[in-house]
Amino acid sequence: MRRAAQELALGFRRLARPAAGLPDFLIVGAQRSGTTSMYNYLASHPEMGRSFTKEPQYFSTRWSKPEAWYRAHFAGAASGGSAEPAARRLNFEATPYYLFHPHAASRAARVVPQAKLIVLLRHPVERALSHYEHNAQRGLEPLTFREAVEREPERLAGEVERMREDPGYDSRAHKLYSYVARGRYAEQLETWMSWFPPDRFLIVRSEDFYSRTDEVYAEVLRFLGVSDWRPASYSNYSRRHANSTIDADLRDRLLETFAPHNQRLTELLGRDFSWSS
Repeated sequence: MRRAAQELALGFRRLARPAAGLPDFLIVGAQRSGTTSMYNYLASHPEMGRSFTKEPQYFSTRWSKPEAWYRAHFAGAASGGSAEPAARRLNFEATPYYLFHPHAASRAARVVPQAKLIVLLRHPVERALSHYEHNAQRGLEPLTFREAVEREPERLAGEVERMREDPGYDSRAHKLYSYVARGRYAEQLETWMSWFPPDRFLIVRSEDFYSRTDEVYAEVLRFLGVSDWRPASYSNYSRRHANSTIDADLRDRLLETFAPHNQRLTELLGRDFSWSS
C-alpha cells in the first residue's frame, strides 16, 4: 500500500513538473553508517532540495523505471530549513545500497555525471552487527549473528555474477545477507572511482560524524559549496538500537578478516581506516 501510494504521488509530480531536475549530489552509503541522519540534517538546510523518498533506489533496484520517474523525485523538491524558496537548491537523495550494488556507479555516471558523492564509512564490524539487527528486528533474519556470518559465503554464492550477467536481476540475498561483504569498502570505492574523479568524493568516517557532528556537517557544507547553516538540533534518526553483543572470538575473527581490506582502504584514500579494535 505504501509503495502504491508513493507511485501515485510520483505520477502526479511528473505531470506537475515533467522537466524536473536531477540530483546535484548523492549520499551513496554505506548502509547503517549514519546516512539517514546525514540526509535529514542536509534536508533541513534552506539551500537543499531533498528527494521525495530518501532512497529512490533508481541506480540499483529501480533501474527499469524511466528517467522521468527518477526526475519526479526532485519535482518541487522541498527544503525543511526555510519557508522561502532558495534561488538555487541542490537536489539530492540518499540510497546506501548504491555503494555496494555492482551496477550503480556506471548507471549514476551515465545519468548524473557531474554529481558529487558523499560516502559514510563505519567500523565494518559494528556496521555488520547493526545490519544484522536491522534485518532481525524486521523479521528478515532467522539466524544468529554468528550463524549469519558463517553462512554468508553460501548465501551470496553466485549472486554478484548473476547480477552482472542479468542487469535486471534483483538479488534479495545480496541486499539482506551481505553483512561482511559490505564492509570491504575499498573494492566498492574503487568501482565508483573508476567512473567518477576523486574530487567528486567526500569520504566521512561515521565515528567522526557521530562524535563531531557539527564539525563534520560544516565540512559537508563546504564540500557542497553552500552557505554555513545549522539545523536546530542534531537529532538521532537511527531507527533501531543495538541490543546484541559479539563474542570476543568472533569479533577477533572479523577484525582479522577486515584488516587487509582496511589497509587497502587506507592506501586508497591516504587516511587511516584501521579500525583495529
